[in-house]
Amino acid sequence: MIELICIGSEILNGSTLNTNAQFLSNFLFEKGLRVHKTTVVGDDPLSIHSALEEGLKQAQLVIVTGGLGPTKDDITRQVAAKLFDSPCRENPQVREDLQRRFGNIASLEDQCFLPVKARLLQNRIGTAPGLYFQEKGKHLVLLPGVPNQMQAIFTEAFAPYLDTLFSPLDKVHLRHLHLCGLIEDAVDPFLRELQKAHPGAEISICPSYGKVLSIHILGKAREVESIQTQILGEYGTYSFSGGFSGKATLPQALQEVMIDKQLTLGLAESCTGGAMAAYLTAIAGASKYFLGSIVSYSDQLKKRGLHVKSLEEEGAVSEAVVKEMCSSALELMQSDIAIAVSGIAGPDGGSKEKPVGTVWTAIKMRSGAFQTRCLHHKSSDRSTIIASTAMELFGILYRHLQHGVALYE
Repeated sequence: MIELICIGSEILNGSTLNTNAQFLSNFLFEKGLRVHKTTVVGDDPLSIHSALEEGLKQAQLVIVTGGLGPTKDDITRQVAAKLFDSPCRENPQVREDLQRRFGNIASLEDQCFLPVKARLLQNRIGTAPGLYFQEKGKHLVLLPGVPNQMQAIFTEAFAPYLDTLFSPLDKVHLRHLHLCGLIEDAVDPFLRELQKAHPGAEISICPSYGKVLSIHILGKAREVESIQTQILGEYGTYSFSGGFSGKATLPQALQEVMIDKQLTLGLAESCTGGAMAAYLTAIAGASKYFLGSIVSYSDQLKKRGLHVKSLEEEGAVSEAVVKEMCSSALELMQSDIAIAVSGIAGPDGGSKEKPVGTVWTAIKMRSGAFQTRCLHHKSSDRSTIIASTAMELFGILYRHLQHGVALYE
């Protein structure tokens, strides 16, 4: 087990973010090592002593940040020395280094006296060196609380010890899978059965806008591989690029398949107000396939810019209108594919027949495929409706192009 102990009253009262815990947890996880517990305590000796003592009882490795500086509330070193029954003596190497870099400063005098049982972890940026205690199979690492100093000491001076402390059998692997076109309830029963069959792994699911799901699998390499294979066997035609990356997005996946197939895309947006174009153009390289978006937010622009003729008869939020918008966008931009949307994003403007969250959509391919669908979003939150509309349409188009799934199954 690994435990982090972060010392600092400023963390407890909320005036400082605990970025040290975030950095250390992420760094260790990338090495296949999990932090099982993080504790935050204030700058008083009893709390620090209790936290260190309890941590060393439970964990093989305890990493402590904070309380090593030259001020009166920096007492971590003294507490750790007492726990390990280690006297403190002057370290000539540290004194020489501090004098060379900072001169003879009285407040740094205390920094030269270190526990004799601790291994020195050099601080090339600040004044407080890191310390590494090792006794009876227990390992305690003390690091300064200043983030840049802590990171430098940990990565340069202590990280090389990690391979000697933990065997490859101790290490875990994390795999991320991404699905589109499915809601959480549709996948959850299958994942529950998988979890029962693989109790040594952890399977979690995170839903996002527009029927986009991320599944995270944590465990030993062989078990993770088996779980991934089973999930893809069941939901392969819903998957989009992910692999080991937890940051893959549906717009990124759509861009890759559009460029790979040498296709171009144009949009005609009403209720999304250009948000769909913003999602696509936020990714470098979008110009290789994305031609642009006509944001025909008003009825006047729908008529004049997109030559929509059915507004008076059908209303702006209708199948007839999005079909005309989509056809016009396809011809005006001379793209291979066009998408059109028109709906009620709220929070006002809905009716009994067309409540807030009603969005008519159309996708037309130059090859001839032309499908429409009315989306009925349950949320009345404007940003949720817009994001969900965009992602659901990106998912439909991606599955059609990548997996050969018919539009609007």
